[in-house]
Amino acid sequence: MSNHYLIGALMCPLWKGEDRWKPLKGYPEREPVIGWYDESDPKTAEFEIQTCLAHGISFFAVCWFRDKSNLGKSPIQTQFGHWTDEALPRAKSRNKFRYALLWENLNDIACGVADETDFLENLVRHWISQHFKKRTYLKVDNKPVLFLHGPEKLIAELGGTEKAATTLEKARALCQKAGFAGLTILGQNCSKMAPDANAPLKALGLDYSFAYHWPTFAGAPFMVPGLTPDPKRMAAGQALAWKNQAAGALPNILTASIGWDSRPWGGSSSPVRWKLSPEQWQLLLEWAKTELDSRAVTSAGLESQMLLLDNWNEYGEGHYLFPTKGDDYTYLDALRNVFPASGEAHRDALPERPQAMTKPARNSQR
Repeated sequence: MSNHYLIGALMCPLWKGEDRWKPLKGYPEREPVIGWYDESDPKTAEFEIQTCLAHGISFFAVCWFRDKSNLGKSPIQTQFGHWTDEALPRAKSRNKFRYALLWENLNDIACGVADETDFLENLVRHWISQHFKKRTYLKVDNKPVLFLHGPEKLIAELGGTEKAATTLEKARALCQKAGFAGLTILGQNCSKMAPDANAPLKALGLDYSFAYHWPTFAGAPFMVPGLTPDPKRMAAGQALAWKNQAAGALPNILTASIGWDSRPWGGSSSPVRWKLSPEQWQLLLEWAKTELDSRAVTSAGLESQMLLLDNWNEYGEGHYLFPTKGDDYTYLDALRNVFPASGEAHRDALPERPQAMTKPARNSQR
């Protein structure tokens, strides 16, 4: 935590195996400064933790994928769990850092739930035993923090808003039985800026809204058909989104997005490309700090403390803070300029870095 701020980065753990990196090889500027790394290597996690702490980031909201074949079944089977399950538990500085799950129930490579029993008895109990009880899991006021990617999909799977809200209360009760004070649930809304856009999330009984990404998905007035988005307009769009959602039914958590360019995933026809410069990024963060400080006058909730950074490592979608050979540490240093990290010496290089994928390391378990 930087002062009273709780700064986290959205994180997508896709990067295990050389095949995952193949779409990026045509974009050498996106290559991480440590090379095409293996995300299951605890040395990678250690590098990430030390780099984050030196620049004011205290947690990751890690995308969590339930395997499609696992719907309605137990034990839970996942995809891309190598960072939380393999790398982080063996990182030397793991207890200095925190992570929360961002349940990707809307993603087409994963799945949601079959019914209430599946959600409570399979998913929630799994999260409690395998994640929430870990020291490294993010808890605020003794409540685990859970990010929900697709609230609308969960509502449909649980039989409507009223039934889904009741189910979430049962989930909170399970967490209380496990020794927690409850469960804090944040639901995603990144496509609508209107003040009433979060009303369905409030009816569901969620505690906060958040955006995975602003404002590419929000459309006009920032996306002009046929034109490349202007980064200045995209920055202004994010500030407007914060204000509009703050006036809505549910407290919203600020998300600051650095850009979007998904050509590695979608080919050269990908229509949307924009990226803030380091100076524009720093200005956006200054706006975020001002917004948080103004909220702190009237609220002590997470909406006045938490800032989500979009994104730590989504190289394929073109929004990433992980230092790369094209940007080095410029975006992280801009973050530190606005939110000085407390208690950590500032350094942009570490004595021990993980081996690049092209230079296989020895078995780290030996």
